[in-house]
Amino acid sequence: SNIYASSITIQGPDNGNTISVSGQGQSGVFAIDSGCVVEIGGLTITGANGQNAITNQGTLSISDCTISGNGGTGIQNNYGTLTVTDSSLSDNRWCGVGATYGSTTINDCTITGSTAHGIGISNGAYLKVSDSEIYGNTAGVGGDGGGILSYGTAVLNDCTITGNTAFRGAGVYTGTYG
Repeated sequence: SNIYASSITIQGPDNGNTISVSGQGQSGVFAIDSGCVVEIGGLTITGANGQNAITNQGTLSISDCTISGNGGTGIQNNYGTLTVTDSSLSDNRWCGVGATYGSTTINDCTITGSTAHGIGISNGAYLKVSDSEIYGNTAGVGGDGGGILSYGTAVLNDCTITGNTAFRGAGVYTGTYG
């Protein structure tokens, strides 16, 4: 579903139940366009096959969500502003969070089980991660940065990064493009 509204909130129930939104193995689940302000909370987002479950080019806040079992990246931030809080990103094939350009902030999250490209977080811009766990991610053959691969600015506060595997930088790998 592409979101073109200038501002929208998508909130699951507050009664302990969750609503699952699926790409049904066919496509991505949400695409947020530039200029949109979107809040997503209390959902399970799954089933994107070979694509990003969520692609963001706007301003996106995600809280209390489970983003798992997607064939591409859990959340891909392209030129947008992304904040993820109190959420779990697990078993997404390419990476949990891809931050190509823009600003990404992650608070109180668990990112685990990325297996193909295998990066918990891939950063090419500005990334701040606080009070989060990044574990059990496996970068592909010859891949770098099992937990975090950063070619931009990365700020980490009170994080646990353990049990990731990679050719270089199983926990964190930083480098420059080119």
